[in-house]
Amino acid sequence: MNDVTPSDPVAFYAEIAQSAGAETARRTRILERVSLARLAAAVGSIAAAGTAVGGSPDGGPPWALTASVLALAFVGLVAVHRRARTLHDTARRRRGAAEAGLARIARDWAAMPAVRWVPPLTDAQQVLARDLGVTGDISLHRLVDMTTPALGSARAVQWLVSDPPAISVIAARAASVAALRTKADDLLRFAAAAHGHQRILGRGVAHFTAWLGCSSGHVGTAVPTMLAATSALAAAVIIGILAAAPTAAGAATLVIAVQVTISIVARRRVNAELHGVGDAIAQLEDAIGVMSRVTAMADVPGRFGEVQAELRRDGAVAALADLRRLLDWNNIRYTPLAHWLLNASVGLDVYIWRGVRRWRARHLGHAAQWLDSSADAEALAALATLGFDHPRWCLATVHEADDASPLDARALGHPLLAPERLVANDLRLDGRGAVSVVSGSNMAGKTTYLRAAGLNTLLAQAGGPACAGSTQVRRCRVRTSVRIEDDLGGGVSLFMAEAMRLRAIVAEAEESGANQAPVLFLLDEILHGTNAHDRREATRLVLRRLTAAGASGLVTTHDPAIAAAGDRELHFRETISAGGGEFRMDFDYTARDGPATTANALAVLRMLGLD
Repeated sequence: MNDVTPSDPVAFYAEIAQSAGAETARRTRILERVSLARLAAAVGSIAAAGTAVGGSPDGGPPWALTASVLALAFVGLVAVHRRARTLHDTARRRRGAAEAGLARIARDWAAMPAVRWVPPLTDAQQVLARDLGVTGDISLHRLVDMTTPALGSARAVQWLVSDPPAISVIAARAASVAALRTKADDLLRFAAAAHGHQRILGRGVAHFTAWLGCSSGHVGTAVPTMLAATSALAAAVIIGILAAAPTAAGAATLVIAVQVTISIVARRRVNAELHGVGDAIAQLEDAIGVMSRVTAMADVPGRFGEVQAELRRDGAVAALADLRRLLDWNNIRYTPLAHWLLNASVGLDVYIWRGVRRWRARHLGHAAQWLDSSADAEALAALATLGFDHPRWCLATVHEADDASPLDARALGHPLLAPERLVANDLRLDGRGAVSVVSGSNMAGKTTYLRAAGLNTLLAQAGGPACAGSTQVRRCRVRTSVRIEDDLGGGVSLFMAEAMRLRAIVAEAEESGANQAPVLFLLDEILHGTNAHDRREATRLVLRRLTAAGASGLVTTHDPAIAAAGDRELHFRETISAGGGEFRMDFDYTARDGPATTANALAVLRMLGLD
């Protein structure tokens, strides 16, 4: 096991992909051979049984013995096949997880697995996610979507788009991420177990937690325990009658009728108790695997360690395994002949009912929390994997000091860009109420710089790594106005939509509360649809309201004149060259002090032949 972060994650993933690929091929060959052997045993057993029944009396016993031996061989090969299938799937998932890791590092979005499930978000969270690229085809979500969809993956997204928790919570998460990012093999196990799986989806989690949330008045065990005792007595009587007098079938039939009646009552109760949740719990089979991996790992500091302690203390893995076995027995109902033979003989459904009641009575107060805590653990593993994939990314310092910089980052980059395309820049807001006005031409990098600030702030406050050499962040509520759309159906123009968004941001900035974090605003070329003078004055008005409320942030613009005295000004620029009747623009995507002094709109039109 790697207890130290490999210096080259690409080499680590490439080696795993190669070795797991070879193992997958070997397991495929074994699986094919076992499948053929299983088929041969089944066909041979049927043929031998047919010969025993239809052949001569003298040849019957040997053929019957042969059929029995082959039938036993078939049963054994079924178990062997199941084991072979498990080993094959393990190797295949390990290879897939390693290949996905290579695709993530290279930002090869086409080669990455598609997002399997997006958790429900509030309207405000959807705005933030869309503006900064937290969700979507090219998004932060796809870089952390390597754990189970409705547990770790969904929790990571929720952490990213939610307002920040207390500093102590952020610190506990960051401590876990710092420790976990060095455990390459453990992180790969989380990713491999979930690779390609869609079984743990939101519907299953919701149904299961709703089932657990039923009031305790529905989980009494006295009645099913009494019926189980009656059923056990009936089974003993049936066995006693048939053993003492095999010909006394009539008496046994009466007792069997009692047994079946009890089972019918129990079956109705089981159906009612598991209504709508039986299949949902089947979706959660992998949750047992998640908890097993969490509890089997060496102790990890921070929030992950708290989850480990909780799951171990409550015996969560064993408890859910017990429930899984109860559900497996309950699924025998899909084979009616076997189901009612077992009910007639031993009263199977009575024991299932008693088992479900006992399980809920024992674990009702804990099981929903196990899933919630497991989601935290997986989210931490996902964020740690992001850190492992990028060894140069830092773990930010998140603070609440009003006299310090709200955001101070060195070598800050956009986390969605491929390493070879990324250009790092410094960013510093000088104090609470500080504004940085970022100007420049089209395509120069203003919006990318703005989004880099936002995404890395969200990562830092989730407890994850930031795409920077070093980062200090004042705990804040990130608010954005980047991708604004008009609403034709609602009669809202683009200008009005932007104005309404800005009003909401100002209102939140002006909210007061003891635990209310200040706003970090990110405004991208706001207030389209009006003349240059009005746009300049309106932008200044909005910025005055925001800074008066103690909010800090960045605003991008083509008009450096919006800057007020005391605002920090930055710009991006391009180099335009002409030769042979052709225009060429080159960008270095480097932030420089001062306002922009160049423009490229006319040059772009000339490049497109519009001159």
